[in-house]
Amino acid sequence: MDAANVPEGVFVDVEEPKNHLFTATLFSCAADVPGRLELREQTLKATEILRLSFRGHVFAVQIKGGLVALKGQVEIPLGTEETLMFYDVDGSGQFKVERHGGIFAGVAIPAWASGSPK
Repeated sequence: MDAANVPEGVFVDVEEPKNHLFTATLFSCAADVPGRLELREQTLKATEILRLSFRGHVFAVQIKGGLVALKGQVEIPLGTEETLMFYDVDGSGQFKVERHGGIFAGVAIPAWASGSPK
C-alpha cells in the first residue's frame, strides 16, 4: 500500500476476502480504433481487500485481484492483476463508482464522509 497517497485522517483496514471470486466491469482503449473505449465484464479472484474510512464513515473499498477465466468450476489464472477502488459517493452504503489503480491513483474523500457541504 502506498501511504503517501492516503490523506491524513483516513484509516485503512485490511480484510480477508471471504468469497474470492467477483465480477467487475473493466475498461480499456480499443486496439483497433483510436479513441474508442471497450467495456467488458471480467471475473477476478480477490487477493486483498482494503476498507477506507474517514471520521468513522467507510467511503471506499479497494480490491486487488487476479483475472481468471472459468471453465465449469475450474479457475484458470490469466496472469494479470487489477487494483480497483469502489466508492460510496452519497453515503448510501452502496459502492457503485469504480476507479482503476486504487490507492496508487490517489484517494478522494466524498463530501458526505468528510462533513463538507455537497
